Amino acid sequence: QEAEARAATELAALLENDAETLPERIARAKEQVEEARAQLATLQREAGPASAEAEALARDLEAARAKAAPLRERRAQLNRRLTLLSRRKSEAEKTAADLKAQVSKIGADLAALLEEKDAL
Repeated sequence: QEAEARAATELAALLENDAETLPERIARAKEQVEEARAQLATLQREAGPASAEAEALARDLEAARAKAAPLRERRAQLNRRLTLLSRRKSEAEKTAADLKAQVSKIGADLAALLEEKDAL
């Protein structure tokens, strides 16, 4: 019974201490709530312009993408044309080389015929 009485006394002291500090803790909690509300209000004020700026940037990005789409298509067209012209150039160079070889052969044949004529 003595141990129970001591335990009850200790519990009563703790409860009394809690009861005494409860108003202070409530006051601190209220202060913390007010500080949190003030911080929230500040963050909300700052978030408004930031949100508007983010939306403006998103619109600008979309506009830039819209402008870039025709440019990408034009670049693709130019690349296809460049490939075609490059192929044609290669074919023309090969044809020119063939013609040069033919002219050279004709020149040699002509020289041989002229030599043969002079020999007659």
